[in-house]
Amino acid sequence: MSIDNISSQLEFQRRSSELPYRDGVAVVAINSQNEVLIGKARGFRDIWKMSQGGVDPEEEKGQAALRELYEEFGADKVSILKKSEHIHRYDYPEHGTSFRGYLRGFRGQEFQWFLVKVDDNQEFDLVSNNPEDEEVEFANYKWVSPEEAILKAHNSLLPDYDTNESGGDPVTYQRQQIYIEVLKEFGLIEQSYELTHRAFPGFQR
Repeated sequence: MSIDNISSQLEFQRRSSELPYRDGVAVVAINSQNEVLIGKARGFRDIWKMSQGGVDPEEEKGQAALRELYEEFGADKVSILKKSEHIHRYDYPEHGTSFRGYLRGFRGQEFQWFLVKVDDNQEFDLVSNNPEDEEVEFANYKWVSPEEAILKAHNSLLPDYDTNESGGDPVTYQRQQIYIEVLKEFGLIEQSYELTHRAFPGFQR
């Protein structure tokens, strides 16, 4: 890495450290078999993720979580089982698709997570309930095991925007690590679970 690139990264880190995190919620939605609901992100190669989004002014976080699940999946036969005791954060990288969040004045995002039970008779609609001023979030959905939800959260084939090299997107890698922590807290995977490889070795937590 050149001296100019190092200087640029240090300056980005200095400026971003002064910014707040965007307040958000995220949802682990499960069915009666403890499978996890994930959606395929539009415009990305094989990136799947759980429901997440921002919190509107004066909106309670539990309400925001259910709203996001309804807007993104059309799910309304749902009930909140548990709220995470921790706030989970990830930082925006210097480059890439998440950089626009930095341009809006945020260092990254922080989420209050909720465990939500979805009725087995729920029908899904990825389009009709989406706000008119926002892009549709998901192109498809499926139920998977908690372990597969973790593996699907990061795509090591995407470019590493911090180094402009192949190796993985740092945002999706951070998301993958958060999934592990949250699924352990909610008792959906064993406390001893760990990935057999580091999909993005350049990331420093």
